[in-house]
Amino acid sequence: MTDKELRRLTRTDLLELLIVERQEIDRLLGEQDRITAELDTLNQKLETIGKELASAQKLLQNEFLLADHSGK
Repeated sequence: MTDKELRRLTRTDLLELLIVERQEIDRLLGEQDRITAELDTLNQKLETIGKELASAQKLLQNEFLLADHSGK
């Protein structure tokens, strides 16, 4: 919308535009909250997976050490 078109709007039209813009802002904020919650959940899952991988790595290292000792 150009400045000229904007200046021709009535107060009612301007208020309606503000309401529409506020609704869009609220929708976007809700979407941001949802996405942030999803990211938090994914980060928790990744942290859990990382811990499980570290534990599995230690178990494998121990198995290799035992196998190495048994072979000597």
